[in-house]
Amino acid sequence: MVDDKGATTRISKVIYEKLRREIILGVLAPGVRLVLREIAERYRTSMFPVREALRMLEQDGLVVSIPHQGARVAELSVREIQDNFLIRSALEGVATEEATPHLTKKTLAALEESVRQQWIAARNGSHDLLVEQNRHFHGLIFQACPSQPMRELIDRLWQEQTKFRAVLGYEEGRELAAVDQHAQILERLRAGDPHGAGTAARLHRWATAEALIDYLNRRAEIRTEIEES
Repeated sequence: MVDDKGATTRISKVIYEKLRREIILGVLAPGVRLVLREIAERYRTSMFPVREALRMLEQDGLVVSIPHQGARVAELSVREIQDNFLIRSALEGVATEEATPHLTKKTLAALEESVRQQWIAARNGSHDLLVEQNRHFHGLIFQACPSQPMRELIDRLWQEQTKFRAVLGYEEGRELAAVDQHAQILERLRAGDPHGAGTAARLHRWATAEALIDYLNRRAEIRTEIEES
């Protein structure tokens, strides 16, 4: 029984990874229906691991479940990116400014170690570790912000916008650029410069938005390359 459960989990993970890649690369276009039976037939498995894979994709924000219609690939538009990152850049910039005077030597050392780990992960292609350290880095800063409502709102926005991070995980060169931006934020934090740190945080967030928009504009080209390869 344990072996059966383990096998089902592995199959779900394989299906999840394959569908995730196809969604991110645009092979499965936004709005496309994801039919359980069709996917199960494609991977020669039962519908249970497919259902679990779709649930994982929904947690990533890449799939949405619509009542009486089933699962569909989530939409990702330029307007949505601009709206979300306008809010996030403003909030995170202020939170970083407010946090700067409250950062201890211990926290600054932890931030420095996080950036070091990010450089290693980015160069080694360790995407999962980089995602983990990215969240850890920003979390250390936001925890020092004295405004609890602001911390809670930022955390909620991070949880709701996992699909943006999932998409950029496949962008070559993006991860190294993001780590470099973290290093610039850390430099201003170490200098005790609230305005400089907040500005660096805002620029970092807008750089992410610009990378996403650029990706959307190039997705048709990427899909053509995949189909021809």
